[in-house]
Amino acid sequence: MTLSWAILQRLVVKRPDLLVIITSATIDSERFATAFGPDTPIIEVAGRTYPVEVRYRPLVDIDDGESGAGDDSEETSVITEPGEIDQVTGILRAVDELCREGPGDILVFLAGERDIRDTAQALQGHLGRRYVAPGQRTSVPGAVEVLPLYSRLSETEQKRVFAPHPYRRIVLATNVAETSLTVPGHNLRG
Repeated sequence: MTLSWAILQRLVVKRPDLLVIITSATIDSERFATAFGPDTPIIEVAGRTYPVEVRYRPLVDIDDGESGAGDDSEETSVITEPGEIDQVTGILRAVDELCREGPGDILVFLAGERDIRDTAQALQGHLGRRYVAPGQRTSVPGAVEVLPLYSRLSETEQKRVFAPHPYRRIVLATNVAETSLTVPGHNLRG
């Protein structure tokens, strides 16, 4: 974005008749206005907001005596250092904790597609019969749909997160969901 700003700054000086409109949900508007001069107007429009609870869970082995999503789950824990657990195990435990606390979809940010695939596979084994693949239906009580979300998915697959759904959802996303989308129904991020 810095290169674009530099080009626009030069262009606006050469072309005072040129009007530039930039829209962004994440831009630092004060910094932008400073770069373009004191007469740069800023118009802010409040959008719809959704209640979101942000939680960070350290990857340490805390024995809370309640691991596992039920009788049909399997948890595999990889110990990386004494007292530490791997990322997938941490996610499985966080899912268990959030499911015990009540309703709400879960949005998990991961580094890339491989982490998303590995976590989805682990959740499938962990949730057992409660696991619902994207677009599938089930009558199992407490069903959980697990959806991937990253930029290389087809438009149809990405739009699936916006479709109404009867189950709790766990969306496993890269930062595409953090920087460019508002995923409805998600009140838990971690």
